[in-house]
Formats: sequence, C-alpha cells, structure tokens
Amino acid sequence: MSDTHSLQTTALVSAGLAASLILYRHLSSNDNPPGPRPVPIIGNAHQMPQEHPWLTFTKWQERYGDIIYLEILGKPLLVLNSSDIAIELLDKRSSIYSDRPHMTMASEL
Repeated sequence: MSDTHSLQTTALVSAGLAASLILYRHLSSNDNPPGPRPVPIIGNAHQMPQEHPWLTFTKWQERYGDIIYLEILGKPLLVLNSSDIAIELLDKRSSIYSDRPHMTMASEL
C-alpha cells in the first residue's frame, strides 16, 4: 500500500508542476504583439488554416493589427501584414532583430 501511495503522490506532484509550468508560460507571454489567444501546449496550431492562410491573416489584421503573434507548438511566429512594417523591421532595423552569429572565419577569408 505504501508503494501505491508513494506512486500516486509522485504522479500528483509531477502533474501539478507540469500544469504550473504551462500556466506560467501561458500567462507570462503578455509582452508579445496582439494575436489570437493560444491554447496551452499546442498554442495556435488549431487555428492555422491548411489552405490560403493569407485570407485568415487578412481577417486577423482587421482585429489585431499589422503585426500578429502566434505560437505553434511552443514556437513563436510573427505575421507581418504590411509591406511597410516588413521593410521597417526586416530591412531598416535588421541589425537589431537579426541574431545570426558573426562568423569571423567565413567572412574574413
């Protein structure tokens, strides 16, 4: 009986920690741009269209704006719905947002 009780306690504590982690990650993502509310674990995967995603992104643009934040299975995804925003962020501010490592040997040789 002691082994069963110990196993149940371990399972309960593990489930509680996992739920706490999921809840913490879900609630702490308030500093992201607006977007559809993600579901724990799968994020917005269930809301991603299989065909013609640009139509859905255009509908979301009316509600959330030109920059939309999505999370697909724990991976962040930004949708830029405006060419002006895309040029501003990806071209003019590329030094801020680019996180590629500087490869000294490849660039200087």
